[in-house]
Amino acid sequence: MKVIHDKSCVCLEWEEPVETLSSALYGGGRCKHKSLLNLLVDHNTADEYGGFEPPEITLEEKACELGLGKPLAGMMTSASMKSFRWRLRQESELYAFCGMTVGTTNARAAGDPADCLELEAHQAGSGTINMVVGTNASLSESAMAEALMLAAESRAWTLLDFDVISPVSGRRASGTGTDSILIFSGYGPEIHFCGKHTLLGEMLADVVIRSLSDAMGIIRQLEAGLIRTEDLPLEGYTVP
Repeated sequence: MKVIHDKSCVCLEWEEPVETLSSALYGGGRCKHKSLLNLLVDHNTADEYGGFEPPEITLEEKACELGLGKPLAGMMTSASMKSFRWRLRQESELYAFCGMTVGTTNARAAGDPADCLELEAHQAGSGTINMVVGTNASLSESAMAEALMLAAESRAWTLLDFDVISPVSGRRASGTGTDSILIFSGYGPEIHFCGKHTLLGEMLADVVIRSLSDAMGIIRQLEAGLIRTEDLPLEGYTVP
């Protein structure tokens, strides 16, 4: 798996298409993907959407420019690409990976009052947590759903641990209003369960928690004025 990381995007590309389950803006649901694009875009509010081209066109054009393989999954964020953090853990023949970009200015607690009351409306947020979580193991359908649950729970636990507060309700946030998660499954050993009692469940939660904790540590330093965004490094990664 190759990871491309620059100031405008983070991309993942697999040697062969992998099974995925995701809430991705483009290519979401239960699919197979050769690559994923997490693209930096300008923050805009719902009433500004008329001035922007459809997100699928923007993502397709950028993917074409980068030469990414298809089928493509696409996410968008206004969070800085300098927030990108990743972790890889290996136990014998089993691998677990998480990569994410992080912004929390759009933090929300589950059950907060809705920003949009129309059934198909979408309210943009100025910060979001986009994450890709996966394994070289070949996951069953139910195990992929379990991995998605575990990733969301691990995100929520970490934000609670850092006492992130929803500006809407004042309650402790469990995510942001526009988070996205993609789970991928490889071609290794077959696994049918990955809950909290299992080794893979431990590994997946661990890489999510450590990646998000790293990013939150940087965000806390920025909020305290201890560092500046322009001083943060921007590095490219290749993950084995």
